[in-house]
Amino acid sequence: MSEGTVLRLSELARHLEFFFKKKFEGRLFRVIGEVSNHKPYPSKRWHFFDLIEKDSEGDKLVAKMNAVAWSPGYASVVAFEQETGQAFTNGLEVLLTCELSFSGQYGLKLTVVSVDVGYTLGQMERRRREVLKQLTERYPTFIRLSGGKYVTANQGLMLPLVIKRIAVVSSPSADGLEDFLHTLRHNHYGYTFSIDLYYARVQGPQAPPMLTRRMAEINSQAQGYDLAVMIRGGGNQSDLFVFDDYALNREIARLSVPLWTGIGHQRDQTIADLFGHESHKTPTMAGEAILRHNRAAEERAYRLKERLVASARQGVEQRKQRMQHLSLVITARTPRLIKMKQQQLNGLNGRMVSASQSSLATYKNAVNQWRVDLKRLARMSMQRKGEQLALNAATLGSSTRFLVKQSHRELLHSTARLVAAQGNFLKLKTGKLNHQKAMIKALHPEQLLKRGFALIERNNHLISAHESISKGEHLHIIRYRSRLEVSVNDVKERSSENDD
Repeated sequence: MSEGTVLRLSELARHLEFFFKKKFEGRLFRVIGEVSNHKPYPSKRWHFFDLIEKDSEGDKLVAKMNAVAWSPGYASVVAFEQETGQAFTNGLEVLLTCELSFSGQYGLKLTVVSVDVGYTLGQMERRRREVLKQLTERYPTFIRLSGGKYVTANQGLMLPLVIKRIAVVSSPSADGLEDFLHTLRHNHYGYTFSIDLYYARVQGPQAPPMLTRRMAEINSQAQGYDLAVMIRGGGNQSDLFVFDDYALNREIARLSVPLWTGIGHQRDQTIADLFGHESHKTPTMAGEAILRHNRAAEERAYRLKERLVASARQGVEQRKQRMQHLSLVITARTPRLIKMKQQQLNGLNGRMVSASQSSLATYKNAVNQWRVDLKRLARMSMQRKGEQLALNAATLGSSTRFLVKQSHRELLHSTARLVAAQGNFLKLKTGKLNHQKAMIKALHPEQLLKRGFALIERNNHLISAHESISKGEHLHIIRYRSRLEVSVNDVKERSSENDD
C-alpha cells in the first residue's frame, strides 16, 4: 500500500485488525493501572472501565485505554473482591493480566483475563503500614508499638462498672445501627440506656473527615459518656479503607471515652479496630458485649449482697448463741450469788450492831471517867492554889494582897473555861453516839417489818426474790410481831418493770 493511497475508515480498521491479530493474538500482558469510569453489568456478568495512569503528582493523565471483562474476566473480578474484601471500583490500582485487541467498531481494547489479588493486597497493606508508621512516630505519647501490639491512650481507659450513657457514630441508613439499637432496647434483662447518635458517612471519600469530626465532638463532651461505639455494618467490604484513615485514627487513639468498634467485617482488622478500646465483628455483637458487661456487674453486686447477708446472719447467730450461754450462766449463778451476798449482809449487819453497841459503851465509860478525872483535877488545883495563896498572904503582908487577889480571880476564870470546854466536848461526843445509834436502829430488819414489809420463809430459810414458789408448798409469812403459816394453792408470777 503506497503512501498516497486513499482508504476508507473500515479498510484501515481491517488492516489494523489484521496487524494486531498477527502481532498480539495469543499474547498476554501484565498491566498496572487505575480503574476509572467503571460500569458493572452484573446481570450480563460484564465490566466496562478505563485503565488509566497519572503522573507522579497524581494530577495529569499520561495514559488511557478502554478495558472490558467478559464472563471469564468477570469471574476473576468476583474472586478478587471476595478474597481482598475490596470492591473493584474507581480509584483502585490493580495489576491485570489481559489481551490486547483492536476492533474496527470499538477501537483498541484490553480484555481482562484475571486480576492479581496479591498486588492489591500488597498495596493496601503498604498504605496501611505507612499510616501506622507515621502515627507511631509522630504521636508517641498516646500511640506506641509494644510486643507487636499497638497500645493507645484510649485502650488504657477504664470502663465504668455499669455502661449507661453511650455515644454512637454511624450512618443513619446503616443496617447495623438498627440491629445495635434493637439489641440494647429490647434486652431481656430490662436494662435501659441513654444513647446519643452522631451521624456520619461511613463510605466514600467524604467519610473519613466526617468521622474524624464526630470523634472530636464526642471528645469535647467526654465526661457525659461511659462508652462510644462506631458502627458500620451492612456496607461493602471495599469501604473498610475508610477506617484506616490517618486523621480518624489519630482522634480514636486519643479519645477520652472508651471506643468500641462494630464495623461489620469478619476478616482482617482495620486500624480503627487496633486503636480502639475493644473491637467486635458486628454491631449486634458490640451491643451484646455491652449487655454482658452490665450483667457481670449485676452478678458481682448480687454475689456481694449474698456474702454480706450470710456474714450478717452468721454474726447474729454467733451473738445469739453467746447471749443464750450468758443467760444460762447468769440464771445458774444469780440465786447462789444472791444467797451468798444476803448471808454476808446479815453477818455484816450483826457485826455492825455488836460493834456499835460495844463502841457506844466504851465511849460512855470513857466520858464518865473523863468527867470524874476533870472534877478531881479541878478540885485539887483549886485546893493547891488556895493553900499557896494563903501562905503567900501570910508572908508577903499587906503590900502583896492585891496581887494575890488578882491571881485568884485569874485562876477562877481559867477553871470556868476548863469546865465549859469539858461540857462542849462531852456534848459533841454524845451527839455522834446518838446519830450512830439511830442509823443502826433504822437498818434493823424490825423497822422494815413495821413499815408493812414481810419475809417469806420455807424450811426455816428465807426465800429470796429470784427463788421460785411451787404449788402445794407450806410457807411462813413473817410480819411485825406476827407469824402466819400458809399453803400455796396457785402460783402466778408477774415481773416488775423495774426488775433488772
